[in-house]
Amino acid sequence: MAKTSVKQKRFVCRGLLVFVFFLIFGSLYAKSPSPAFIRTLKVEADNSSIFTVYENGFTLKIPGVEPSNVQTDLPQLPEGVQLISSKKEEFIGETGTRGTAVHLWFAFKDTGPVRLPPLIVIIGFRTYYIPFDDITVFENPDLINPQALVEFVSGAKFNRNFGDSKKFTARAGEEIIFELNLKYFSQIISFNWKLPKNSIFEEIETSEYARGKSVGRNFSDKSLPVAKFRWKPLVEGEYDLPEFALTAIAYNGSQRTVKIPNVILTVLPASQKVENSEGKIIDKKLFNSAFSEPKNTAGGFTKKKIGIEDCKKIAELRSLERNSLFSGKVKLEREQLEKKFSLSNNENEIKKPFVELFAVCGIILLALMVIFIILKRKKIAIMLAFCMIFAFVASFYKGTQIFKNYGIFAGGNISPVPEETSSAVQNFYGGIRVKISEKTSDYFYIESSEINGWVKKELVFEIK
Repeated sequence: MAKTSVKQKRFVCRGLLVFVFFLIFGSLYAKSPSPAFIRTLKVEADNSSIFTVYENGFTLKIPGVEPSNVQTDLPQLPEGVQLISSKKEEFIGETGTRGTAVHLWFAFKDTGPVRLPPLIVIIGFRTYYIPFDDITVFENPDLINPQALVEFVSGAKFNRNFGDSKKFTARAGEEIIFELNLKYFSQIISFNWKLPKNSIFEEIETSEYARGKSVGRNFSDKSLPVAKFRWKPLVEGEYDLPEFALTAIAYNGSQRTVKIPNVILTVLPASQKVENSEGKIIDKKLFNSAFSEPKNTAGGFTKKKIGIEDCKKIAELRSLERNSLFSGKVKLEREQLEKKFSLSNNENEIKKPFVELFAVCGIILLALMVIFIILKRKKIAIMLAFCMIFAFVASFYKGTQIFKNYGIFAGGNISPVPEETSSAVQNFYGGIRVKISEKTSDYFYIESSEINGWVKKELVFEIK
């Protein structure tokens, strides 16, 4: 009887152990997510852009599973990819559901598309392979410089971007339209171009970014427009792309001179024979006006050529306006002269006598206010105080405008640097009123709504 009792007890204990084993591991299997649910999971990048020389975060969220039931592992990573660290924690979703968040941080050595191997996830006793987002690695914004792209457009037949040295062909007298675009920048500081030889060349569109609009420091790999140009080479031969001087602020805050893609244009001879209305073959007059003086347009009308003496006269008339209290006749004469050359100088000069008059009135009102305060006439003193403040504010505001230097630009080459040897210049018409921001011994830096850059000081007549 004793032996039978011992055998029964052993049998009961073994049964209990088997029951507990199945109870524990069965519950773990029961808590494992379904395959359909697992297929909805993905290891997502924390940011929209992935960079080199940077710790890039990725996160896998598994709702409804506690962190204690989750284990992860990674297979061998591609060359140039390194796992920096990982972390597992509990998270609460928007609906209040608890789950597990697995965080991983990687460093990438090279740029370009990268496909990471699936993350190995063990939940309970089941193993799953969770894919990563497909990613493209970019150069770290702190290291990348602004990049220029040139896009040539010729109807619907030709539309290409050139980043390296490229060659293409056109015929003399054929019109070529191209765009200059820029990416990896936060703001353009200066933009100028030089008129190519033996060509008709003009800027037909200028973007808001070329005029200084900020893009911001948020990274983007999209190229943004700078300007569009019309180029008509007139003589056969090989041409480089017209010379541009473009300075922009990189994402790291530094100013960078942007290199323009090396594009070489081979110009073939134009067709010299055409058929006239009578069916006769005659020489084609390709270049009748090719080397005539180009027309400068602004505001929808043509700019007439203005001489040095006329620019000097406009500056003298504006100086008289500035220093005269009543200068109606002088202003009328100046406006007629500007109208003669189709100039759009709408700015009137601040009159120095008015500034001085406001200042004197302010001093007189201050003295009167003190007198009425002594006489205990508070109401009159308060009224005089308001008038005095207005006079001083008007005098100060107008006075700050007077101390700014202005002049009349006589036309000529404009450069981004105060050097005569600079190759990055453009020729501009004269007669426009400009602000003189900086001065050197030989050069002035001028600004207006149409132009800005360094010019020789003898080309600017100051308004004094």
